Amino acid sequence: MEEERQVAAGRRVGVGLLVGVLVAAAAGVAVFAHDGYRIYIVHTGSMVPTYDPGDVVIDKPSGALRPGEVITFLHSGLSSDLVTHRITDLQDGVIHTKGDANRTPDVWNIRPDQVKGVVIYSVPRAGYALVYLKSPLGIASVVTSVLSLFLLYALFVPSPPPPTAPVSGSRHAMPTGGRHRLVAPEPSELPAPHSKHARRAAAHATQTE
Repeated sequence: MEEERQVAAGRRVGVGLLVGVLVAAAAGVAVFAHDGYRIYIVHTGSMVPTYDPGDVVIDKPSGALRPGEVITFLHSGLSSDLVTHRITDLQDGVIHTKGDANRTPDVWNIRPDQVKGVVIYSVPRAGYALVYLKSPLGIASVVTSVLSLFLLYALFVPSPPPPTAPVSGSRHAMPTGGRHRLVAPEPSELPAPHSKHARRAAAHATQTE
């Protein structure tokens, strides 16, 4: 019984931890996005060796920009394409940029309102995982993996057996929830009286047989 309680308690703790991790992750992402932080994937090699294709960069909201910072920006007001390059110069409110792997500066001039964020952190190769998880195949694989974990848990950590039910027809007291229920015996189950007259009658019957 003690082992069964430990298994049940372990299962509750495991499920609680899983739910807690998922809730904490969702809350972290919500706060992260609310504060203006964004995640971008590097697609080209223009920032090698600083950032390789497939790396993930994390941007904070842009403030006072300085030369040398790496920013993510719209390279044109007519396009939604984003570029992550380094600031080389600031002149009269115009931002000049260049990729670390490029020999020449970028041909475009960037306005401050085109800047989406300043890179503060990067995760190598994490972009491949993000692209995969955004695809239908990636979503299906995540769902399958979670279901498989639950099935394996159910197989290797079986549920405790149900409590033993009392035998049908029994009048004896059975433990119920750690307590004992007392049942009054039937009259037929009571022992025969041991009076003097009963003992004499029994002895007389023995002598006459």
